[in-house]
Amino acid sequence: MAYFRLRISGLAIAVSVVGLMPASAQLPASSPLPLNVPGPRLIATATKVSEPPAIDGLLNEDMWQGASTLGGFVQAEPLEGLPGSESTEVRLLYDNEAIYIGVTLHDRDPSLIVTTETRRDANLEEMDSFQLIFDTFHDRQNGFVFGTNVAGVQYDAQVRDQGDQESNWDGSWDVRTSMSPTGWNAEFRIPLRTLRYGPAPQTWGVNFRRTIQRTRERTYWSPLERVYDLGRLSSAGNCGASSSRRPAISRSFRTSLAPRTGASSRAQQRRETATSVAMPSSG
Repeated sequence: MAYFRLRISGLAIAVSVVGLMPASAQLPASSPLPLNVPGPRLIATATKVSEPPAIDGLLNEDMWQGASTLGGFVQAEPLEGLPGSESTEVRLLYDNEAIYIGVTLHDRDPSLIVTTETRRDANLEEMDSFQLIFDTFHDRQNGFVFGTNVAGVQYDAQVRDQGDQESNWDGSWDVRTSMSPTGWNAEFRIPLRTLRYGPAPQTWGVNFRRTIQRTRERTYWSPLERVYDLGRLSSAGNCGASSSRRPAISRSFRTSLAPRTGASSRAQQRRETATSVAMPSSG
């Protein structure tokens, strides 16, 4: 019944989400995934690139096709614990300057996609949208939120103490979107200088959310109960990286499996000054 396949490479353990599984391995439609139980955290793996992708919303470059795919989103609403009704695929890249997020949002009928606003920091709750959160200090309490809709609006916010999103923060970043006969795509570029984070070695928290408005569906990569939102960082997955500019052993974000608990972890001491430390260089 597992949704995820563990891939072991050297000392790293990464999670590859399987989009198509044999019927015997799939969770029956009548059996929701239990959400509030201890278990291993999901792990996001990003691929090191020597050249940045073009931010055009198309995701047609080879570097995206070679990146690990994160999927298997689980509903919080309306059918808590069941797989999302539409497939969502997330890929992560990075270089010394930025983190890149490529998202493919499949939709059986793109003509029914809902877009109600195009202004910056519009409320994405009431339209088809995608959001992500990075807990860059890995304190399971605070994070940076970035989101968009099919029109390519920019939404950003901060979360403090696992509370509501505060959208009065505006960071410097970019996003482009495109539509296709099978859904829509989003491509983000988030400069490292936009984020604050601690020294190497790094482990970040991460989660992704998709909203399908016509069915009031809300799905997450790292599953959440319906009473929680993206700011529930104590249930987020893991994403790790080194901030050193020296050659790194790994060319991808990697972390070991860590136990998930229902309770919030104690907040770690945070560095409050902004940094511009980049990801590992290639030489």
